[in-house]
Amino acid sequence: MFVPLPLLILAGLVFLVLLVMAMRPRQRSDDLMGVPRPRAVRAPSRTVQPGQKLEFPAETRMEVERLLADGQVINAIKLVREATGSGLKEAKDAVDEMRRSVLPSR
Repeated sequence: MFVPLPLLILAGLVFLVLLVMAMRPRQRSDDLMGVPRPRAVRAPSRTVQPGQKLEFPAETRMEVERLLADGQVINAIKLVREATGSGLKEAKDAVDEMRRSVLPSR
């Protein structure tokens, strides 16, 4: 069987390139896209005693009230968790309490 010499040279070069690429040190997955993704920095979780209320800034309170008025309870809970660094249960309890005070009809 006859295989042209330029085809053999090309196949050899492709093989060498693939071999060199396989032997390179692996990069982190963030480096594959060129720009690393920002990492979310989460505040440490606080423990809240059973009778204690969560304290958060007035701006956060206003935003939570707006979200509750729009019916976006889950987004309100997420906002409280981000603002206070509390756990899911504590944030949900705080939002539920605000919900009762902001929207007494529900």
